[in-house]
Amino acid sequence: MNRSQQAYRLENSAFASASSLLDAKITSKFYSYSVASSGPNFAVHDTAPQQTDLKDYASAVLQGTNDSFTQVICESGDVAGAAANNTATASNAAACTAGKEID
Repeated sequence: MNRSQQAYRLENSAFASASSLLDAKITSKFYSYSVASSGPNFAVHDTAPQQTDLKDYASAVLQGTNDSFTQVICESGDVAGAAANNTATASNAAACTAGKEID
């Protein structure tokens, strides 16, 4: 979703406010995806596992003042049930506020 948001932002004046606006095939067999928040220079995404044996993920992408993009993907430490403890933020910097950052 981060890459699709970057492409969307290059063509529009803000990031997409819904995943349905992105030009990407997003399937929901294992996860449901949503845009948790967005604005002119950032977007934050959340997932909800569809099975109890999957980890939760969140991501964020930020467009900086020099028009470069930074992004982060956050992973919960446990399988489903830890979703509320896994969040990302991008208002000033793309970062994990809970969970761990993954490459």
